Amino acid sequence: MTSYSIYGANILSTLAGEFGYSISFALVFIFLGTLHRGLERSRYDWLFAVNGLILMSLVLSHIVTTIALCIVAPSLLLLHRRWRAVGYMAAVFGLGFCLTAFWGLPFVDKIHWVANVDWVPLKAFKDLLPPEIRFIAAIGVLGMAFAVARKEWALIPLGWITVAMLILFFVLPRGMLWNGRMLPFFYFSLHLWAAYGATWLVATVRRHHARPSLPTREDGTAHLSGGDCRGLGDSRGVRQHYGCIDQLELLGLRTEGTVGRITGPRSISWKHSHTDE
Repeated sequence: MTSYSIYGANILSTLAGEFGYSISFALVFIFLGTLHRGLERSRYDWLFAVNGLILMSLVLSHIVTTIALCIVAPSLLLLHRRWRAVGYMAAVFGLGFCLTAFWGLPFVDKIHWVANVDWVPLKAFKDLLPPEIRFIAAIGVLGMAFAVARKEWALIPLGWITVAMLILFFVLPRGMLWNGRMLPFFYFSLHLWAAYGATWLVATVRRHHARPSLPTREDGTAHLSGGDCRGLGDSRGVRQHYGCIDQLELLGLRTEGTVGRITGPRSISWKHSHTDE
């Protein structure tokens, strides 16, 4: 993005001196990934130490991204609703606090010496959604709709980032923490939503334009052999004898009422019906 040069996390901001923000911004998402894995395991092993070191690195790189992380990280607990996961996250942040205390405690003690920049909040729509990102935002909204329709609960943290940063844009008052500094997280989440939406849009279009013609007998029974499965589409999860059925399911065809018999090592007859979704 070239519409701003001071918010952080893009090339122009980095060239303007926001290299600390850019480094910490990248570490935030690496940390969210390793923390998610750590919450799954909930073990105090090498991954726990790695999480603490990554947290230390991003905190020492920039304070604004640390604030954003503290807002975003709790969303992972919506995916790991266990007290053990809560304890693990608290332990990771405790370790990170201890590793950064040599800088954090003096910072808090001398914060009254920090200059009050008195940032005026951004309010214009063009600041929230510059023209260069509006197409991405439209595809991103489509991705959100796909996620809701498919009940992709794993994307809740991504939705949390989008909504939280959007709220902060409107509610942060005039002062030291500028709402423009939160916009890179909002923009990045829109790009991820757009990637998700574009993937499902392309998959849906390909599926509806690649429907195979089924060899059907007079009694409504279709017969496919192993060789007939070639070219029917994605073969993920194909079973040895029922691979054709699995592939048809992946193409959006619904098979019902299996009849007939297996006539060979990879041949099956069944009575079918297929409808468009």
